[in-house]
Amino acid sequence: MVFVTVGTTYFDELIQEVDSPSFHALLASKGFTHLLMQIGNASYVPKYASLQNDKASATSSEHADDHDSSASRKGGLDAQYYRFKPHISSDVSSSSLVISHAGSGSILEVLEMGKPLVVVVNERLMHNHQAELADALSSPGYLLSCTPDRLVRTVERDLTEYVRERKTMNLNTDNVRPVVNSIMEKAEAKLKDVERCMIVLGSGGHTSEMFRLLEGFVEPNEGGGKAKERAKGKAKGKGNAFIAGDRVYVLANTDTRSGDKIKQFEQDLPHNESTVVQIPRSRHVGQSYISSIFTTLISIWFCLGVVWRHRPRMLLCNGPGTCIPIIVAAWIFSLLCGRICTIVYIESVARVRGLSLSGKLAKYFADLFVVQWPQLVPVGPRDAVVQNLFFNIPNDDTRMHTTPIPHHHANTNTKPSITNRKGAATIIS
Repeated sequence: MVFVTVGTTYFDELIQEVDSPSFHALLASKGFTHLLMQIGNASYVPKYASLQNDKASATSSEHADDHDSSASRKGGLDAQYYRFKPHISSDVSSSSLVISHAGSGSILEVLEMGKPLVVVVNERLMHNHQAELADALSSPGYLLSCTPDRLVRTVERDLTEYVRERKTMNLNTDNVRPVVNSIMEKAEAKLKDVERCMIVLGSGGHTSEMFRLLEGFVEPNEGGGKAKERAKGKAKGKGNAFIAGDRVYVLANTDTRSGDKIKQFEQDLPHNESTVVQIPRSRHVGQSYISSIFTTLISIWFCLGVVWRHRPRMLLCNGPGTCIPIIVAAWIFSLLCGRICTIVYIESVARVRGLSLSGKLAKYFADLFVVQWPQLVPVGPRDAVVQNLFFNIPNDDTRMHTTPIPHHHANTNTKPSITNRKGAATIIS
């Protein structure tokens, strides 16, 4: 089966390219028999595929459509589609090939499952930063990268060789633990305990990245009784404060998908207080910088009330525009009220060549600032931590430009590197 996913928004150009008899015939010639498309909020409804009859599919009635059932067999391929499901992991797992948008969350999930991946870059996105990660991973052979108009050519000419010679990536939380240790050490240097942690989520890839970071706070195989023991303070470890304390999740009022991931993550943790707060979005995709000044000020004013009510001792952010108002509010709260909140900012793994706008602003407020690619050190704060949270790349693969943790050091005692004022790499002690 070939699985096509566009993530939480829409990518009509990709769906239109895939939904054609000629492309179906091309896939059939490669030995595929089934095609499943997750089309998100696409305005284009597939003409050569049938709506998947699945109770788990959350389709919108306003996009209801009528199809001839024979349309799903064009080109000898059984083609179906749906808009959303709470999780796409089962579809990824069942596939032999994934064709995906360039969102970091989707890329990480597919590579973690070891599936062949063709990433299609959406050139309409502002600044097209998603292409950075796709380009960084395509050169060494971890995935194929193209634009919609070159998808047919890529599948026809490059897919067979890529599948035969591709590199697979072992993604786990070993790379996350050093950053978790640094976060807790930074917090514990200022506080006796972290009784409440505020976590800022962004839709799509930002949320997926954040939950991979949060998994690093939880010890392996820690569930049930052991997790409850930790919550009662009977177990020790760097993640103890996070697990035992209350968690407040902050997301934009337009985010309709992160709630599912919160529920999935929280169900394996002790039954401490967990709260979800929605705030006005500071900036919408495609919104001008001038008009976003006013919407950001409105969001900051709202966030001041949120911070005052919940009074977090630690704030975790990883790049969505939603995080800036809450960062500023937490900083103002700490400055005026004397109640310290440790602000931690982790730049998205999708930012390979330059900081995001959120990163450019957050570096002036963050107590701990993490970049995942060494080439961002010159543009980050002078004490930025350099640690790739997701990719454990061999040292001889210089094209990746990353700082992997050697296998014999990949444990919870490993320290990430930090640049001093002269730019030299040192070890956090």
